[in-house]
Amino acid sequence: MNNVLVKTYASICPASDGLYSAMRTLLEDWHVEEALSRRGDTMLISYEGIYFPAEQAAQIIGAHLDNKSEGKLDYLDLENWQLHRYLILGRHLAYRNASLDLSLEYCAQGRILG
Repeated sequence: MNNVLVKTYASICPASDGLYSAMRTLLEDWHVEEALSRRGDTMLISYEGIYFPAEQAAQIIGAHLDNKSEGKLDYLDLENWQLHRYLILGRHLAYRNASLDLSLEYCAQGRILG
């Protein structure tokens, strides 16, 4: 039986070696290190499963931001039907959450929830 309760997707650029290493350590601790990859200077996360340490991942990301940082981390809680989005722009990490219904409506209208 496939129990997918959460989905997590992230793209952060540029990702320093320190950010990548700290994220790898966190994800290894939770046995989800396969979710992490790197393409050039971009760190990617793609995970579907029972649990993902999104808040801890966001704290690690926030500690490694610089003026050129950009990207996002989306954590979809399918059990509670919520989208938790962490937006990255420079040294700023902003958090928003919304019902997945609202997120889908925004997408259908061609708008971006951010």
